[in-house]
Amino acid sequence: MADIAKTELGIASANAIVRGILDGAYKDVDSVLLFQHRHLVMEEYFYGFTAARQHQLRSATKSIVSALAGIAIDRGALPGAHEPVLPHMSYTVYANPDPRKAAMTLGNFFSMSSGLDCNDHSSDSPGRETVIDDTPDWVKPTLDLPMINAPGTHGYYCSGGVAVVGRTTENAVHMSLPDYAQANLFGPLGIRRADWTWNYNLTNANKEYSQIHLRPRDMLKIGMLFANGGVWQGHRIVS
Repeated sequence: MADIAKTELGIASANAIVRGILDGAYKDVDSVLLFQHRHLVMEEYFYGFTAARQHQLRSATKSIVSALAGIAIDRGALPGAHEPVLPHMSYTVYANPDPRKAAMTLGNFFSMSSGLDCNDHSSDSPGRETVIDDTPDWVKPTLDLPMINAPGTHGYYCSGGVAVVGRTTENAVHMSLPDYAQANLFGPLGIRRADWTWNYNLTNANKEYSQIHLRPRDMLKIGMLFANGGVWQGHRIVS
């Protein structure tokens, strides 16, 4: 741990952050870590949380899923973001048939622009998260949705589409996504299997909504990896 007094942040600003959390100005903050100039200069935990306690990542899990799909592309298991997703599925028939579904690519689902009627922020969307989460297979009902736009033309926040990305990746690498993550992302970052929890089960039996739990220091490693362009300690993890 470096001396925060010697950074641009300074002790006064760090103290102001802590006071803001404790007096409720910054709500629902359990931990604060600041990494600057190759050093961890601030690490604080609140409300019973500790460095060893895993935190819910909620929808930040989507960034893990997309990174793993990117690694699968880098390693040749998937041809690229232009790859159509339907050939990677085992389903033979889809509801609301539409020729545009065959054109949906991994990149469309990355950018949440599949063209499907999937919008978590719309109470009228049949593909909103609260509907898909109640189904026995999140991927099939997502792909069964009607098309409302051509793929790649409009973006809507769609959690079901991320399930499609995850299933596509699993089918391509022939591994569960958590196992693939440990072998190709977490392991190379020095994140131990015992230090994270991920119930990645894309069904209504999953009351965790397939979110991952990581320790804050390990969450920081993910951020540092992205900030460094996919390189960790001189080794490329993802392009």
